[in-house]
Amino acid sequence: MMEHLVETTNDKDSASPSRLVEARLDEIRRLIGKADDDPLKIVGVGAGAWGSVFIAMLQENYGTFRDKVSVRIWRRGGRAIDKCTAQHLFEVINSREELLRRLIRRCAYLKYVEARLGDRVLYADEILKDGFCLNMIETPLCPLKVVTNLQEAVWDADVVVNGLPSTETFQVFSEISKYWKERVTAPVIISLAKGVEAEFEPHPRIVTPTQMIYRATGIPLENILYLGGPNIASEVYNKEYANARICGSEKWRKPLGKFLRQSHFIVWDNSDLVTHEVMGGLKNVYAIGAGMVDTLTKESATSKSVYFAHCTSEMIFITHLLAKEPEKLAGPLLADTYVTLLKGRNAWYGQKLAKGELNLQMGDSIKGKGMIQGVSAVKAFFELLNQSSLSLQHPEEGRPVTPAELCPILKMLYRILITREFSCEAVLEALRDETMNDPRELIEIAHSHLFFQPSLLESSSYHLLKLVKLIYPLHRSQYQYHDKCTAQHLFEVINSREELLRRLIRRCAYLKYVEARLGDRVLYADEILKDGFCLNMIETPLCPLKVVTNLQEAVWDADVVVNGLPSTETFQVFSEISKYWKERVTAPVIISLAKGVEAEFEPHPRIVTPTQMIYRATGIPLENILYLGDLTLLPRCTTKSTNARICGSEKWRKPLGKFLRQSHFIVWDNSDLVTHEVMGGLKNVYAIGAGMVDTLTKESATSKSVYFAHCTSEMIFITHLLAKEPEKLAGPLLADTYVTLLKGRNAWYGQKLAKGELNLQMGDSIKGKGMIQGVSAVKAFFELLNQSSLSLQHPEEDKPVTPAELCPILKMLYRILITREVSCEAVLEALRDETMNDPRELIEIAHSHLFFQPSLLGQKP
Repeated sequence: MMEHLVETTNDKDSASPSRLVEARLDEIRRLIGKADDDPLKIVGVGAGAWGSVFIAMLQENYGTFRDKVSVRIWRRGGRAIDKCTAQHLFEVINSREELLRRLIRRCAYLKYVEARLGDRVLYADEILKDGFCLNMIETPLCPLKVVTNLQEAVWDADVVVNGLPSTETFQVFSEISKYWKERVTAPVIISLAKGVEAEFEPHPRIVTPTQMIYRATGIPLENILYLGGPNIASEVYNKEYANARICGSEKWRKPLGKFLRQSHFIVWDNSDLVTHEVMGGLKNVYAIGAGMVDTLTKESATSKSVYFAHCTSEMIFITHLLAKEPEKLAGPLLADTYVTLLKGRNAWYGQKLAKGELNLQMGDSIKGKGMIQGVSAVKAFFELLNQSSLSLQHPEEGRPVTPAELCPILKMLYRILITREFSCEAVLEALRDETMNDPRELIEIAHSHLFFQPSLLESSSYHLLKLVKLIYPLHRSQYQYHDKCTAQHLFEVINSREELLRRLIRRCAYLKYVEARLGDRVLYADEILKDGFCLNMIETPLCPLKVVTNLQEAVWDADVVVNGLPSTETFQVFSEISKYWKERVTAPVIISLAKGVEAEFEPHPRIVTPTQMIYRATGIPLENILYLGDLTLLPRCTTKSTNARICGSEKWRKPLGKFLRQSHFIVWDNSDLVTHEVMGGLKNVYAIGAGMVDTLTKESATSKSVYFAHCTSEMIFITHLLAKEPEKLAGPLLADTYVTLLKGRNAWYGQKLAKGELNLQMGDSIKGKGMIQGVSAVKAFFELLNQSSLSLQHPEEDKPVTPAELCPILKMLYRILITREVSCEAVLEALRDETMNDPRELIEIAHSHLFFQPSLLGQKP
């Protein structure tokens, strides 16, 4: 079923937000059947960070209508706060004037002074009344009505919000059920819990929090809903732009979605309750490992992207076990994973374990953070997927294996966190294991075999809802020179590294850098490259290189040529090279690293890739032209674990992959040259927008995940236009996108534009960074996909539209970067546009309609 953006009210009275809020409240009261003198009673059960923020948001939005609604939260009493936390809380209070004034008005300030001095003990329920959640001290909420007696809290509740971890849900709701025995009408329950548990009898299956609530209370399933999404609690409360998805029966999800929606908090709705709930737990599993990798590699974006590629391939494989139409889950699952890996408590826990600041003996309930739900989820998923009754035939080895055996990251996390056989470093060793397959292979296995196991999410006894550069010699132009500022920076880099200083002195090359520092000499880019300094990467010295500035001398007898040019220069340079190859008997092998693309419109609209430009310019056989690309940030490639994929003919890609492989640089191979090359350019398009969003939202992980959800949905849609089997591209494309959005030069460019430190008049070749290939890629993709000859029938509006019209982020980036009609802020306005559809809808449109246009890549229909 299609997801829908919860409708907004377009009354003439829209000038009065209070009237609109009251109208939403009246609508939900009417549906629940409340009398005029009977307030709607909303109760939060559990006071973790997200549960407390959710109730606080409702209190702020509807609390002024006291005769119509009552909002309260239950938490256990008796939890004392230690002196260290009391001191930190006191500092937070005194650093914020409005908070200080509020507490003084409420006559509540002095108790915090006494607690700071150690003369009084504060309790968690006590401070929650003043708006302080124990798991989120630095983000004060509005004052809340707190109840410590569970019966008093829930007995007459109309709407119950479950903010408990999955490990406590069944127990607490079993107790609640005692107080609901005499009820005539059933309450509506919204579960926020993302953890899962496993059971093995009568057959292996996952048990979700909503299923636990159903078992414990007997409340009709249509009254139990799940709300989740890529949200960091503190950021949501601080009104960073965020979204969520409410899943369950149509009777309640649409009106509740409308009721919960706020200007900064968009709520979409979906019917698939259990599968979304399970996916919410699954991403917590891999977030812990992401935190470990982040710490162990000193925040290497490249290494994190390698991890992201492997964990997303495992998640995609697991979704094929759990869901009949797993592709539809890609957007929601990956966006939620993205924000969780960036900033969630599970990633934080992994970081602290790797640093040695926490240990497993401390348990998974951490002071100041609450329950780390990823630990129990690791146990649940691995033990469930390791059941022999779920064994399937290994597609390549022809032997039965459990699904867990095909998920090496999940298996290693289980051995680290549950059986405790290994330390955190083992997750890095697993990534560097040369026997580990290309993550794309697992995705291809999942797509090419029927693995769906409906029993994993179904229970007949409970009738639950249906589910789960190395050119040697190296050529460059000799005309580019260093300005004095760059020479000064280079001099500082040299003097800060003893081994570099010694090397230059041995080569009798040091004094020229001293003279350049003083302004007495001009250094040229080719000159410093001989000493190992790349103009676009000054802070990462390379080994000394043999550099040739005469193009003919460099290439005339080359056996292997590596194209490191941007796409905008490739055709021109290789046209010149072709003149020197006219007399050759044997053709060289060419490996292109370029990720940019160009567009042409005659005789029909199509994308032109760098390898195609090389073929046109030189006439070298296509089997001798290959593309190498993927998860590489150049400064990291020299020391950190990373991988790449070489694409082209089997004759060359396999031996070259073996030749290029190193212990820290894994090279896989694939036959699909052009599609991978195009995807390498596509992610650069959206990376620029990611940089803008990062700066404009002050690095809000929640807002970045909203952008990630929208841009990945557009990329998935575009792959359906370009590829016959687009699902196979999901892992490589999204992993490459992940690292590019994190730290690539295109994201950097977007950040600098948003900060005003660069402007579009400077062009797209930036000193110290080189060519920003995303700019030309934005132009190429938009102008290509905006051709009327490519129009397709809009699935909902039943009118012809160009593919570009279905990609609002791409369209906005074109208006910012190419036509320059609007400023960078417009990309944020596009995200906040209430008419923008749920990104999952675009994915569903792509999956449910045949959009493949083979001519776009020059293929015959």
